[in-house]
Amino acid sequence: MKMKMRKLFFFIVVMLIPAFYASAQHKPVYADETDRDTSRTALRTTWESARPGDNWFVTVHAGIADLMSEESRYVKFGDRINFPTFGLSVGKWMSPVWGVRMNITGAKLQGFAVWEDGVGGLGNWYVGKNYTSPSGNPTNNYIPAWESANAKFIEDRFLNMDDRIDTKQGDGYSYDFKYAGVSFDFLLNLKNFCMKYNEKAFFNPILYGGIGFAHTFKDKDNQRTAVNSIMEKFGLMLDFRLSDAWSVNLDGQMMILPEFFDRRVGDGNTQDGLANYTVGITYRFNDRYFHKVNPANPAEIDALNRQINELRNRPVVVCPECPKACIDVDINGIVKDKNGNVLSDASVFVLNNNQQTVTVLRTDANGKYRTIVPCGASLVIKAVKSGYSDDCTTLTAPADKTGETIIKQVPDLSLEKYRVGQTFKIENIYYDFDKWNIRPDAAAELDKTVAFLKENPQLTVELGSHTDSRGSDSYNQRLSQRRAESAVKYIVDNGVDKKRITAKGYGETQLVNECKDGVKCTEEQHQANRRTELKITGVEESKTTIVNVWDKYSGGQVVSASEFRNGFFKCN
Repeated sequence: MKMKMRKLFFFIVVMLIPAFYASAQHKPVYADETDRDTSRTALRTTWESARPGDNWFVTVHAGIADLMSEESRYVKFGDRINFPTFGLSVGKWMSPVWGVRMNITGAKLQGFAVWEDGVGGLGNWYVGKNYTSPSGNPTNNYIPAWESANAKFIEDRFLNMDDRIDTKQGDGYSYDFKYAGVSFDFLLNLKNFCMKYNEKAFFNPILYGGIGFAHTFKDKDNQRTAVNSIMEKFGLMLDFRLSDAWSVNLDGQMMILPEFFDRRVGDGNTQDGLANYTVGITYRFNDRYFHKVNPANPAEIDALNRQINELRNRPVVVCPECPKACIDVDINGIVKDKNGNVLSDASVFVLNNNQQTVTVLRTDANGKYRTIVPCGASLVIKAVKSGYSDDCTTLTAPADKTGETIIKQVPDLSLEKYRVGQTFKIENIYYDFDKWNIRPDAAAELDKTVAFLKENPQLTVELGSHTDSRGSDSYNQRLSQRRAESAVKYIVDNGVDKKRITAKGYGETQLVNECKDGVKCTEEQHQANRRTELKITGVEESKTTIVNVWDKYSGGQVVSASEFRNGFFKCN
């Protein structure tokens, strides 16, 4: 009885601590203060998340289960554990200190039945109405333990005395059954409750408790009925943060269940216990930091409001001598195609060279975009759209001291749609004499081709390699084919689908000047013929099969310039 009262007291404490913390929160006062540091007066602090959809998480875990009931205490720990047990949790952190979750668990468990002196132990089996006892007494859902020795639902797995802890007990049998359970838990982050809040902390101990429902499944052949019961649960989880989104955790939990959970009853126990020891991985959706907002003194708020009202009622005094300032600059422009048609949903990237930040914009149905930039900012404005060539312009925002926002019109940006048969020369692709391996200087140029293909996923291309006329036709043909295949392999190895690019060696069949066999030419003229070209062979028009690399940016974002590849903001 004392043990039961201690378990109940512990369970109530675990449940009430987070609830007490939640009830202690004040109605938020939205202020400019965003100090993330807690103190030991955390119960007087209101925590606000960025938005209601933040800080959800899902956890998947697996491990071992240990059924502690009736005669299982006579069996060694290693003989009674089962693997695997599984779990799935979905929850949300309401503050750095407390959260809630729904937890689903399940496992195949192993129970044990003991018969004293080989005749029959105390207690009964809960079998439901689907089984008639050997004594012919079908009126009770329970049958005596000694009758179950011949029951079909006891699997024939004999348990020797040598495998037992308490050898004074007689031999018995082991039996399997399956269960699944769902519970609703309160979570308490012990570190954040007792110490300063650190959103980047690697280690977080989390105490939790909850209540739920457990279901023991029917046996094969329906020899025993299913069992439904209410369960109590408490546990401790050690969470190790790997990144802003991922963490791993070690979890130990105890479930308190009615005695008939494993269908073995009547030997003096009043409850069954089920311990789960698991390793899990957690993913946090929209994980954002909490911000502390300290409620102000109502009397101070009233005094501030009175001062504000007094200032509003004062007459406005115009100071003609006050110097004007440059407020900011409103830049706006239009993105079109080469035919003058406006392009909607094009991405426009505005690089602020002074701050090394990039504002991401999207054109509207009229091809327009606009944003506010600081006065005098050095800008690069680039428009891109998959399936089109890009265009960019440089601009220095005005710094006139007008005392108001300056409106600056940006010249139209013009994008040309890629077409089948269009050819581009890949500059500076050089090979060693009679070689076709990719040199470091050639790799730097091929990296630009890799970026081009990733930014235009609807294009399929041919990479063609050409030689000059020196050497035999067959030699030049073989050499150019090997060089083309080497370049294509480099591009595919760097993340481009091999189905999108083919290699073609042309040898000396497509000279760009008159330097054919027997014609004396300068080295510069021969060099013009030794070239690598990219030709578009197909354009996928179906939007449903295209993954646009620019879709990860939504309009209005401000990101670091370091997110973009070298040369991205270089205007030709």
